[in-house]
Amino acid sequence: MSHRKERVTSPARPASLLLFADAFRPAVHTVAPTAWVSTVELTVHVRARPVPGWLAASFRTRFLVEGYLEVDGEVWDTAGHLVALSRQLVGAGA
Repeated sequence: MSHRKERVTSPARPASLLLFADAFRPAVHTVAPTAWVSTVELTVHVRARPVPGWLAASFRTRFLVEGYLEVDGEVWDTAGHLVALSRQLVGAGA
């Protein structure tokens, strides 16, 4: 699991939440560093427009099987609103 906070000075556009959901070091690197990871598939559900202020994100990986893992993410604004959910299928190389 990995966590991240970023400050947003103006309301984030929905498209910026896509980047936010994909721009972090993969959670798997906290337990099994690899030379690279490559996105196979990324889905982001934008749930709301965040209020200005900090965005907090949490990403977790439960399975690493035969070189593939999934990363589930949540992005929250300072008002406590869930603004985006993500799921990413990733290939991990050595």
